[in-house]
Amino acid sequence: MKQREAETRSSRFPLSPLMGLVWGGLCLLTVGLCWNTSWAGNSDNALVAKGKALFASQGCLGCHSVDGTRRVGPTMYDLVGKKVKLTNGQTVERNRDYLKNQLMAPQRWRVPNYPPLMPSYKGKVDVTDIDALWAYLKSLKAPKENDPNAKKLAPAVIKQAEHSRQYALKMTKPTPKRLAVGKHYYSTNCSFCHGVKGHGDGPAARGQQIKLRNFAKGEYLYGGAPQVMFDLITHGSARTHVMPAWGHFPERVRWALVTYILSMKNAPKK
Repeated sequence: MKQREAETRSSRFPLSPLMGLVWGGLCLLTVGLCWNTSWAGNSDNALVAKGKALFASQGCLGCHSVDGTRRVGPTMYDLVGKKVKLTNGQTVERNRDYLKNQLMAPQRWRVPNYPPLMPSYKGKVDVTDIDALWAYLKSLKAPKENDPNAKKLAPAVIKQAEHSRQYALKMTKPTPKRLAVGKHYYSTNCSFCHGVKGHGDGPAARGQQIKLRNFAKGEYLYGGAPQVMFDLITHGSARTHVMPAWGHFPERVRWALVTYILSMKNAPKK
């Protein structure tokens, strides 16, 4: 009886060996596509997360905002795919190759109206790092007007930039200890050029081809934003070639120097 029922079903739905292979292949393809899509999504998210971490750990946030605000360097917000004219007159598209060139040889790929402070990351980042940074930059692209996620994306980008700004304000809070540390390092390392009171009249300033800023009057190279000043102390000034880099100082010392220099503005005369 069971054999007869099986034969009946087989006669109603005949399945040749070839059709069985095709059917099995389609099933495997469907499962594979679903798995690949899920894996690719997780992989992309991981790459963006790695790029975001690199962007912060390598100090990029100090010069480049991610919310469109101007800092010492161009903002990274909605940068991908846009064209830009370089100081050499060449117009290029901001793609992955552009990012790689900026990281490896920044002075050859300079953007007008920004100081040449960008250091080279040659030997510091590899291909996988560049891929991660590029993935992160693409995630900062401005959402379209009809994008339902637009309101969700903007706060996250702004929050990250605000965190960097708040950190700089925190590290330059003029506490007595921080001012004392800043004064000590300024007196032993900076006063020879900038002067004891920050007037730009130190003994070494007389032999310079440029006039040094007067900190007492609030004159600062590239403005007086704490993060910009911190970057100048860390990397030096590539434009003037006068200001050396003090990146070997501990981070807390560099912030203390910024705090002390800012305190010189309108300081009471003794």
